[in-house]
Amino acid sequence: MIALYIILGILFVIVIPHCLVVYIIFCNFFGRYSKEQIDARLYKDVNEYTPFLEEMMSVRKELEAKCEKVSTTSHDGLKLTGYYFNNNSDTTMIMFHGVHTNAFNNFGVITKNILEHGYNALIVDQRAHGESEGKYLTYGQKEQLDVLSWIDYVDKNIDCKTIFLYGISMGGTSVALSSNQITNKKVKGMVIDSAYSSLNDLLDYLTNAKHIPSFLFLGGVKWLSKVIIKIKFEECEVSTHISNTTIPAFFVRGTKDTVVSEELLMNNYINCASRKELLSIEGATHTLAMVVGKEEAFNKMYAFLERNI
Repeated sequence: MIALYIILGILFVIVIPHCLVVYIIFCNFFGRYSKEQIDARLYKDVNEYTPFLEEMMSVRKELEAKCEKVSTTSHDGLKLTGYYFNNNSDTTMIMFHGVHTNAFNNFGVITKNILEHGYNALIVDQRAHGESEGKYLTYGQKEQLDVLSWIDYVDKNIDCKTIFLYGISMGGTSVALSSNQITNKKVKGMVIDSAYSSLNDLLDYLTNAKHIPSFLFLGGVKWLSKVIIKIKFEECEVSTHISNTTIPAFFVRGTKDTVVSEELLMNNYINCASRKELLSIEGATHTLAMVVGKEEAFNKMYAFLERNI
């Protein structure tokens, strides 16, 4: 009987709290956030977005008022929503945002510049974000197939000769993972901005950055993601995909990015087999390189992309 009490004590003192922490980490990383939660994170205290918030919110409001809402269906039956801006161009840029953000927060300022440059623009709500369906995001593993769905949508529904892809953070990883699967000849180039190279390395980096010992909890998080979302961490390795791509790639990073380390991003650049170029913006934090770099950064991006049309 004493042994039973000891076992029960261990269960309640160690095992159950450990399982609870694993589940909280899993939900925090993979669960859907509401629009209110996402906006609250932007305004909480002073953060890297603070100097740009007024411009970001102004542009977001402006673009939300004049977009055309469109949708497509994912490979696993989810309704995916996007926001299209018809500029009567023969070039369309499809944009894929990052983790737990509003698509217009990541791409508002960038989209405004793209429209001023003359392209059509399609901003996508990634699965489990915004008005797209889905309870869980997968950090690129299922999103890579959503990239293919959106390419197919543009090919069939928008009259254009050239398609460019722009992915930022998780969106950049999604684009990179899809890059060796793209067969549509209209896709002439991709922008990979602030993208990580491995889900395993990213979560290990982020949990340690939050002072959570990853070796204690990451195994449980991996198990939950396999059981609940049906994904495997080892299958989210950019190098195995981008090393077989032929699509020209323009890589972007901020030198002050504390979410995706320089090592994670550079792994993508080094392993990329296609024509490529790297733009580093001094002082820029995560996902803000093009906003900080302004016209000089955009001009370099357009020059690279248009050389490959």
